[in-house]
Amino acid sequence: MSTNGFDALSDKIDDMAKKVKELGGKRQVKLVDLFDRDFMSSNTQFSSFEDFAESSKFDWSDIEGIPEDELDKFIDKHSNFISWKEMYKAAASSYYAKRLRF
Repeated sequence: MSTNGFDALSDKIDDMAKKVKELGGKRQVKLVDLFDRDFMSSNTQFSSFEDFAESSKFDWSDIEGIPEDELDKFIDKHSNFISWKEMYKAAASSYYAKRLRF
């Protein structure tokens, strides 16, 4: 009886567990990496986060200083999302799914 299928599945689970461990804990991800070109071109009117940020006219070096209601209006107008929180969550899910290869 062959166990190749089970061995392959076990190897895949081990690989996934290793990736989860590597991604665990606190980490900082650059916005251009979180909002990669695939994500931006699929979900916004822009091909990159750089284009998005430049068009928005907000000071992204002080993200906490960006008025959330104004950012939400910009995102609602130029993306598939209605808010920064919604867009951020979707980008984070996409980012980690790619790293874990889900």
